[in-house]
Amino acid sequence: MNFSQKVTARNIFRYKKRAIITIIGIAGCTGLMLTGFGIRDSVQDIPNFQYKEIYQYDSAISLLNTNGMKEIEECLTKQQEIESYQEVYVGTGRIANEDRSYDVSIYVPNQIEEFYQVAKLIDVNTKEELKISDNGVILTEKVADAFGIKVGEEITITDAEEVKHVVKVEGITKHYVGHCVYMSKNYYETNLLSSYQTNMLLVKAKEMSEETQNQLSENLLQIEGVASVLLMPNIMQSISDMLSTMDYVVIVLIITSAMLAFVVLYNLANINIGERKREIATLKVLGFQDKEVDSYINKETIIFTLIGVILGLVFGVFLTNIIIGTIEIDLLKFDIKILPTSYLLSAMITIGFSVIVNNIIHFVLKKIDMIESLKSVE
Repeated sequence: MNFSQKVTARNIFRYKKRAIITIIGIAGCTGLMLTGFGIRDSVQDIPNFQYKEIYQYDSAISLLNTNGMKEIEECLTKQQEIESYQEVYVGTGRIANEDRSYDVSIYVPNQIEEFYQVAKLIDVNTKEELKISDNGVILTEKVADAFGIKVGEEITITDAEEVKHVVKVEGITKHYVGHCVYMSKNYYETNLLSSYQTNMLLVKAKEMSEETQNQLSENLLQIEGVASVLLMPNIMQSISDMLSTMDYVVIVLIITSAMLAFVVLYNLANINIGERKREIATLKVLGFQDKEVDSYINKETIIFTLIGVILGLVFGVFLTNIIIGTIEIDLLKFDIKILPTSYLLSAMITIGFSVIVNNIIHFVLKKIDMIESLKSVE
């Protein structure tokens, strides 16, 4: 191999190395940025999904007994904003194996058809509404995933008195906050060997001012047997506040990945120019204008950036799934999703930094002296 062949082989090696490093760097930055947006997309709507789409009631009245049921009904019917209220029994239980244990709330509606006015049970696979039957229970998604439970299988529920009951899973429903088991009154009395007794009212209302809500709560708490009144807007706000702490992590991740993209592009562009000074100077001697030199050098960066962005978006999807699975806590089920706008923003921010770097490099190229082309090759 003669000297010119060695120089050519060395230049090809450097070109390939720059290309690989640029593509990997841009793909990593874009992937991290998309992950930040993906985390935001996956958690921001959880309160709305849980307390507007699934649970459609506005308040829950917990009862110690039903002695004041007539007064409660009169109080609710006097309030014009109240659309309906449903009687349910809510108990506690536990589903466990050798590795983990989940506390579950057992929901038993007094009237099944009326219960659907305040709650929608959505099948995790078909997205169709599930119906509570006398043949089994409906289990929430998080518990089913944690224990690998499938429709048609039997599970053991340990009640508050540490008595174990075997029940059949008839369906698995979407659920984002907490863990629940839904069953009919007949199935509950047959399989859990307990008689049904209402201990909660789920109230659905039209738009109601905060002042009206608070006044209604005060009136209800004065009635015998009412233990507490839980307002869903307050629960939604609490969950939103808890999830909002993740916003700082997302912001840091997005800003860091954007800055990293700029650093990667800028440094690689400078390395590229440093290795090709003589080539660039020669182009100037041959009469290439500044814009033509810019186009010749920067089009490589643009091509590598576009390839890196495409690969980064694919990488970001896998990374989002991994991170969401890591940060998800037992009480919450994150709906893993990435909105189209997040893909667009991740790509546009990276490409935007590429354009900025190319504009900066323009001034670096202008400073290269044509005399460099007369120097001997090292």
